[in-house]
Amino acid sequence: MALLGFWVERRIRASWVQSMAEAAAVYLESFLSPHIQDVDLSAPLPPDSAQAIGDLLAHRNLSRRVAAIRIWNLEGKLLYSTPGTALHGTLKQDYLNRVRNRETLIEMDDDGHDGHVDHAAAHPDDSRLIEIYAPIFEKNTRNVIAVGEFYEFSSFLHAEVDRAKYSTWLIVAIVASLLMVMIYFTMRRASRVVTEQRSLLERNIERASSMARRDNTRRRAVERARLDASLLNETYLASVGADLHDGPIQLLSLLMLKMPQRDEPVWRSPGAAADPSFRDELEKLIQLALADLRNLSAGLVLPETQHLSLTETLDLAIRRHEENTGTRVRRSIGPMPSEASDAVRICLYRVVQEALTNAYKHAGGVGQTVTARHENGSIDLAISNAAGRQISRPQAPAHQQKLGLKALESRVGALGGTVSIRTLEDGGTRVEVTIPLAE
Repeated sequence: MALLGFWVERRIRASWVQSMAEAAAVYLESFLSPHIQDVDLSAPLPPDSAQAIGDLLAHRNLSRRVAAIRIWNLEGKLLYSTPGTALHGTLKQDYLNRVRNRETLIEMDDDGHDGHVDHAAAHPDDSRLIEIYAPIFEKNTRNVIAVGEFYEFSSFLHAEVDRAKYSTWLIVAIVASLLMVMIYFTMRRASRVVTEQRSLLERNIERASSMARRDNTRRRAVERARLDASLLNETYLASVGADLHDGPIQLLSLLMLKMPQRDEPVWRSPGAAADPSFRDELEKLIQLALADLRNLSAGLVLPETQHLSLTETLDLAIRRHEENTGTRVRRSIGPMPSEASDAVRICLYRVVQEALTNAYKHAGGVGQTVTARHENGSIDLAISNAAGRQISRPQAPAHQQKLGLKALESRVGALGGTVSIRTLEDGGTRVEVTIPLAE
């Protein structure tokens, strides 16, 4: 704003100087023109014309503003000069050419720089003059016939310029104050808006973080509930297996013990003699029932995996299968994590148990292989067998043939894993299971 004030002040000063000088030139030209219309301009002015011009300058109103007057012809020769000024010299050619083109020239003369005017004696309170060069026109035409040189005291101009300067700086100060007030309120409002937006953003971030924490808590709760459900299911199956073992199996075993021997008299009764193989058939049926119940009970009882590592759990399932079936299983178990949840260990055990049992049932245990790897936070398990003969057994109903596979998929899916079963080119089967480790 200060630069703007200085610039405006200088522009106003220049405009005031130009306009006042031009007004003074027109004013003086109107007084001087009648005295040089009918005279010879190639020589100094006649005494009567010079006297008339001197009388004009002696007038009080004009003498207060004009210090000296000089008149030049168009060749640059001096025609008239007020008393107290030099009567010699020539006008600068540049000034002369510009005045011929009807221009009014203005210069600030410090202490009469050219030595032509002793203005300090005429106006001792003023140390500066305004030097003005203006054209003098022929009467009733716009033809320039001479050049008028005027020296005007600058005190009047300075007074007007000072008033304009003070008015300008007052306006600049008022405008600057208004702008500062507007900027202050604008910045204050902008700051308030930014503060409100920042507070809103912080609240939104806090709300989003809170929701994320709640979602993470819920996800962990769901994960724990899923694992707890899997453990509860295993516990329930173990309870059912124990009930079967302690109930019907014990009763059937007692029945076997209570049955009379073949050589006892009861078998020699007339009714029994009619069917001597009755005990053999009955014993065979009871033995089959006991075997099925024992197998069912053994499949439901929770395996002893609570204190085993993943590698030991897999090895236990393979070893029990080998003991129960009399077959051999090739195994390739890579490095496993040292810790895993009970649900993961039980699921791995059941998968190996179910897959190897199917391999024995449908291929006679030929080419049984178990491979396990730990990669990318998951356990990759593969059980395969080669083509072989199927073990002879009664045909199960169609809706029960895939019950073990569905149970396996359900068990693995409960832990977020996947199951893939495909037939190999040699006619064998490969079961691939991926189980993510719980966080």
